[in-house]
Amino acid sequence: MSWDIFISKTPVDQLEAAEFEPLGDNKEVIQLIVDVVPTTNFTDPTWGNYRDDECSIEFNIGDDTPVQHMMLHIRGSGTRPIAIIKALCERINGYAMDGSTGEQMNFDEVDEQSFNAWQEYRDKIINK
Repeated sequence: MSWDIFISKTPVDQLEAAEFEPLGDNKEVIQLIVDVVPTTNFTDPTWGNYRDDECSIEFNIGDDTPVQHMMLHIRGSGTRPIAIIKALCERINGYAMDGSTGEQMNFDEVDEQSFNAWQEYRDKIINK
């Protein structure tokens, strides 16, 4: 179970009709992620893994070149996931869609509430 985030250079309200502006080729996107999150492991060049004491994030960039968008699969807790999502969006001049709400992230308390709601749901399921 993960909190899923979609990242592209296209605003969320334009996703259905959009031609995606590429993020770059696979190597460029891997480097971009590693620049933001240096300890990300890209042994598999289509799927990076980051883990720390608070959370883990899987970066699904696929094998299409150029990379049109990426999915982040986030597990854990803390404030680091939102900071990483924000840093990636700033770096690519892009946008993130919260998979739980279908809304564009603005990196405010609403986004934190969505992450917290996902954690509460996860904990409820795990503790059953």
